Amino acid sequence: MLPAFLLVLGFITAVMATIGIEGLEFQAYHGVYAQERKRGGKFVVDLYLAVEDDMVEAAAAQDDLKVTVDYASVTTLITREMQHPQNLLESLAQGLSQKLLDAFPAVRSVQIRVSKMHPPVGIPCERTYVEYKLLR
Repeated sequence: MLPAFLLVLGFITAVMATIGIEGLEFQAYHGVYAQERKRGGKFVVDLYLAVEDDMVEAAAAQDDLKVTVDYASVTTLITREMQHPQNLLESLAQGLSQKLLDAFPAVRSVQIRVSKMHPPVGIPCERTYVEYKLLR
């Protein structure tokens, strides 16, 4: 626990913890080009959810899923949203971030990376990605 004088002086307003989910893989149909919409491609989503430290402490003390952010619920939301094609990774990253904040009140911020694997850019390319951070 933080010393009370730090909180009173306003030096520290909240202590945050991060819940990370990395490497979610999807076959999806995002992209500008007709071939991307028809054939689809592999996408990878990495996300980091900032929550208040006391929530993590309570979840750990109680060992109770109801006290924290349920990873399965997060991945269900991401999976559902990945099924709705978007032209741009930017649109996808922003939309996913907003949906996560809307669905999980305990989450204070979302940092997400949406990667398109082997995109059609004219030369060999492992991935392109957009990384986006949205604060509540």
